[in-house]
Amino acid sequence: MKQATNFFVRFSTPRSISAIAPFGKTATAVLYDETEQAALVVPTENGAYESPSIEFPAMGAANCREYPVFAMHVKLKNPETTFGRFYWHTDAVSDLRQKLEGTGANVGYWQFIRKVQPDYAPTTDWQLCVADFSEMHHPYFQGNWQIAMLTLMRIDGEGVTTDDGVYIDWMGWFSSVADAYEYADLPYEAPKKEEVQRPANEQRAMESSLKINNRLNGDLKRLSSVERVLVSDYDPKQTFKHHPDITYFKGKFYVSFSSGVKDEDHPGQKMVYCVSDDFYHWSEPMDVVVPGVTPQTDSKFTEAPTSIIGGFTVKGDRLCFLYTVTDYHPECFREDGSFNTNHLGKATYRNYMVSSEDGIYWSKPTQPDANCRNNMMLPSPYGMHRWYEFYGKQASYSDDGEHWTTTRATDAQIAASVARCPGQLTESAGFQSPDGVVHNFIRSDCGYIWQNESYDNGETWTEFYPTNFTSASSMFKLIYLPDGRIAWIGSPYYDTRWPLTLYVSEDGYNFNKGYILCDDVYEMKTDGWAKGGQIAYPHVMIRDEYLYVFYSKQKEVTEILRVKLTEL
Repeated sequence: MKQATNFFVRFSTPRSISAIAPFGKTATAVLYDETEQAALVVPTENGAYESPSIEFPAMGAANCREYPVFAMHVKLKNPETTFGRFYWHTDAVSDLRQKLEGTGANVGYWQFIRKVQPDYAPTTDWQLCVADFSEMHHPYFQGNWQIAMLTLMRIDGEGVTTDDGVYIDWMGWFSSVADAYEYADLPYEAPKKEEVQRPANEQRAMESSLKINNRLNGDLKRLSSVERVLVSDYDPKQTFKHHPDITYFKGKFYVSFSSGVKDEDHPGQKMVYCVSDDFYHWSEPMDVVVPGVTPQTDSKFTEAPTSIIGGFTVKGDRLCFLYTVTDYHPECFREDGSFNTNHLGKATYRNYMVSSEDGIYWSKPTQPDANCRNNMMLPSPYGMHRWYEFYGKQASYSDDGEHWTTTRATDAQIAASVARCPGQLTESAGFQSPDGVVHNFIRSDCGYIWQNESYDNGETWTEFYPTNFTSASSMFKLIYLPDGRIAWIGSPYYDTRWPLTLYVSEDGYNFNKGYILCDDVYEMKTDGWAKGGQIAYPHVMIRDEYLYVFYSKQKEVTEILRVKLTEL
């Protein structure tokens, strides 16, 4: 049996439970129980408190790879209560957090915690609560476990009282699940892996997904040619800026972004754009679509304004702006008229387009041409050389850049994918790899990109499967470089949205060259709903000898950078 003795704690004496303390202002008490000779964590309020939290500080360090199994010997006082998720982090995560906090940035503690649902069945008998990290390749699980480990235990339900709680006998790290059971003197039977018969394409996609990774040959490198320019600074009247987009039209750079008072996608959010002749000097933001001002942007349900989001595309000799009008139902508002964020999803969406020949005067809104796209990739250099556009769980393809067909996995395939994923699957971007496979990379909440594949140039798709490509839960972009390599632009660390990085792959599977584009820290000046994220939603473009990236910082200012393609 192999056990990390320097990262192991028993709670068999009153003094030993001093290693446990309530976290923050939670309604939790940590006591010593003489009968069980163990720590006892109980809620201190009858019924009302759902998530008591406790912290286990100063437990020493243990190597994540040598001791990947965490175990706690526990027993519930009341079998009707439940045991919830654990949160912990490693020294690598701590270093990131300290770097950000040292700048005065508004960074929450929870932003750097990895959450896992351990294997545990609530009973009143002593048993093990086990989490096995042996298959995790996330960069957060490299090096040593952090000195202070935070564990969140939930004792849920309306019936929770001060008679409920959990006993904790000991906790620590082991080299295997079998070792943990051996230490607890409990019988252990290795779980039998159920043989699942998958269709050939599904088996191929599952195995293929696990090959996709961003393990570097060395460290992230800095690029000497990076130039960065502030496009739109903090505005105390419009403190929310996000959803960046960039294009080039008739000798000028155009960027657009949403602009709101302080909250994301709330009523009144408009779209603005800035123009530059030389990349270095940008105009002040100009309105392109304003709720209640631009025709057909009034609400169909309430007197409150709608919310707008959109982006550019160039079609022939016209600059087009495609946008969505988000219209909220009356139940999205409280009796006093204020907006209720909890009902944000109860909305309808209407799509429109305006266009311009000069980037100054815009047409009246029209229903967008189904073949007009603002999120398409350049033609694939592989396969049938098709254009592709990816949006969430669906994709579109075109053989001429004009006429498009939208496809997606079947409802059953998507339902199976969602059931397997511990978090939501939302925004996506994709590409075709040199072997002809089309990949739709999709954002998840579990620290890794998921993806599905098409083996017939985008016409049919497999289910979504997890990759070994680590990523923040945020939008990212993919683009073909002029030499045919594939570049991914985003943030590789779980939920930090920092730093902004670029990973390059020659085969579409091994993104093993990585570069830092921006690791500055911006301090948010005005809090808002769904604000935050140091660097978010990069939008990319290649023009002449440069790769351009436009992004928001803390969803409060916008910035653009460029890097010479020859340095990648």
